[in-house]
Amino acid sequence: MIWRNVIVVLVVLAFLPVSRTLAQPQEWQPVALSDSLGVEIGTSQKDAYHLFPDVERFVSARFYTKDGTAYRMEYTYRTLSEKERVNSRRISVATWELTKAHVAIVEAFRRRNALPMPETEYEPETQYRLALKYASRGRYDLSRALLDDLLAEFPSRPAASEAAAIRADITRLAETKRALFLPGGLLDQSGRTDLLIFSGYYGVWAGLAIPITLKAKASEWYALGLLTGAPASLVLTLHLTKDASMGRGRSSIIRLGGHLGTWQGFGWAGLSNRSGNEVTGAGLLGGLAGITTAAILTHNVYFSEGHGALTSSAMNWGTWFGVTAGAVGGANDDNLLRAALIGSDVLVLATGVAARNARMSQARVRVISLMGYVGTVAGFGVDVLAQVNSGRAAMAIAGLGSIGGLVAGVNMTRNYDRGKDLASASPADGRTQWALTPQFTLAPDPSHAGRMMPSASLRLDF
Repeated sequence: MIWRNVIVVLVVLAFLPVSRTLAQPQEWQPVALSDSLGVEIGTSQKDAYHLFPDVERFVSARFYTKDGTAYRMEYTYRTLSEKERVNSRRISVATWELTKAHVAIVEAFRRRNALPMPETEYEPETQYRLALKYASRGRYDLSRALLDDLLAEFPSRPAASEAAAIRADITRLAETKRALFLPGGLLDQSGRTDLLIFSGYYGVWAGLAIPITLKAKASEWYALGLLTGAPASLVLTLHLTKDASMGRGRSSIIRLGGHLGTWQGFGWAGLSNRSGNEVTGAGLLGGLAGITTAAILTHNVYFSEGHGALTSSAMNWGTWFGVTAGAVGGANDDNLLRAALIGSDVLVLATGVAARNARMSQARVRVISLMGYVGTVAGFGVDVLAQVNSGRAAMAIAGLGSIGGLVAGVNMTRNYDRGKDLASASPADGRTQWALTPQFTLAPDPSHAGRMMPSASLRLDF
């Protein structure tokens, strides 16, 4: 019991530095898309300039630059519970320049439209203003066609000369998919490839698991599963993620849902003494349920790259520390498996909450985990060298080696992400977005008129 408590405390201490690892101060300076638009973009400016169509329940946005060679955007939006969240996205120089050109054209249209219509230039002027109007709304395909017609029909008119001056920008904007006035301009699909790879492997597993669960006798059913499982899974994933935001953090959590659900399904079905095909079916259903739950969760809750990677890695470490704690406590057989299942759940949930504002790359998380594995192996090496005969003591030493390796990994990689702009969901005031708050209320006692009944509760804001 003492060893179990020691290991739990050390695990918590090992992960606290990780959960508090935030981005190092960056030399980012606020920058405006135009002098008229200003540094902060509100809802009225968003609508007037037709910007950020992907951001639902938009509140405000700001752009930052580092010496004009790198740009990022922070935007605030409201969740379904009316809480404000801030997302940070790195944008390319090309995206910045194209969006800036769009803003300049919108302002040119507004200035032009405020001038009186010249009587002698009515037709070319009308066509030019119409081209600017369509451009201001993001319809650069129509705008370019109008400009081309204007240049062909009225090449010597003043409106044509102005049209020729902006035609290059109109053409670039008509052909781009990067500018922030376009749907999908803010989509992060950096994790889509990882999700597709996971989908392919999961399709192979599902193609075999389905006939096993259904107790198929004919070999043709297994062949059909092998032939169709992976392609069907890949086609479905390609279709579902084509126009979806799929960053590395979200991809990590969805893959975690599949792995954790499969593991939990296998484990609890095995503890229930189910038959082999029933255990397989439980693993399949658990995985599908985990993937679906993770997809819904990540649609409503933003997971940064570091948050997703840490939460995902917590499954393996939770399983290992559950086994370690169980072995040190004298558990064996079913109780050891139960400890592993519970350990993975507990550490995934704890890390998901504690690492909410962690800013780190997947690469750093992998290095930290690697150091944990090195520490684990070193712990077993100590067992061999010291000729430890007690199984409990041997597992305790290995567990301490794991914790030591993780702590060493955190310290060794403190500057691993220096200079990188890692997106994170963080509130504007810099505070954490989760809190456990005690609440005390007085309510009328339904069984005694005129009396008040006190109640106490805990509120988790996440």
